[in-house]
Amino acid sequence: MVATGVRGRDFRPSDLASAMQRGRLWASYACTRLGGASGCPNVAELRRFAREVRPHRGPEIGTLEELESVLWLVDRAWAG
Repeated sequence: MVATGVRGRDFRPSDLASAMQRGRLWASYACTRLGGASGCPNVAELRRFAREVRPHRGPEIGTLEELESVLWLVDRAWAG
């Protein structure tokens, strides 16, 4: 589930997909807690959380035209 020690030519698309899945799980868990770093889970807690939440779809891929409005909103949010 985690892509560690992957560099340069050893990189595979599945490594990126694995890292994205792990990041999404951490982000989902963080949304259930108050504060920036309160209650960080250990590996066992994170796995338990993954079993409890409903299954999610993988990342959605679209064309620039399809995602332009979403990208505009993200840009505005980060611009402050």
